[in-house]
Amino acid sequence: MNLLLKSGTLYRTDNKAAGPALANIHNRLFGLEKQIIAGEKQFLTQIRTEIFTGERILGAGSRQYLLKNSDGEILLSGIPRYTEENDPSIVGQFIYRIPRVSYVELMFQNRNGLLRMINSQNYRLTDPSGKVILTLLRRGIFSGGWNLDAAEEFRPEFLCGIFIFCRYMEQENEFPIV
Repeated sequence: MNLLLKSGTLYRTDNKAAGPALANIHNRLFGLEKQIIAGEKQFLTQIRTEIFTGERILGAGSRQYLLKNSDGEILLSGIPRYTEENDPSIVGQFIYRIPRVSYVELMFQNRNGLLRMINSQNYRLTDPSGKVILTLLRRGIFSGGWNLDAAEEFRPEFLCGIFIFCRYMEQENEFPIV
């Protein structure tokens, strides 16, 4: 299934022509929350931060990305993770740089998946066996938007939620400016 996400709107594409809009992503006025509207239904993405005490080092593992329906039920969740060579709980805190989040462990529809950042413009979702079930590719500066290639049928709100999780991952890796 080929899809196009451009200017916050998700379309199904056939022979390079975009079909009708499947869902829209809207920024919230404050914070990192995003609203997804798919048909008559509304969804919300957010980052939940948990405060840990004791021996646990705060880092990517202390955050969770969420996609909720209008009743507040969690439909999709993701925990950002570091690679072993970047994980502060294994190698300690870096003084000269922040560790980079490289993947997100997803839970959706009673399934697990691994959303991996290939680079800042390409992402891949795999199932537990390693089979690729979704790729997200940036189209470039002149074309704009993202191409999504799904190996199976996903609901539009899940595709938009996964895309937003990719953007959250990018924000985790941005250099903080003081």
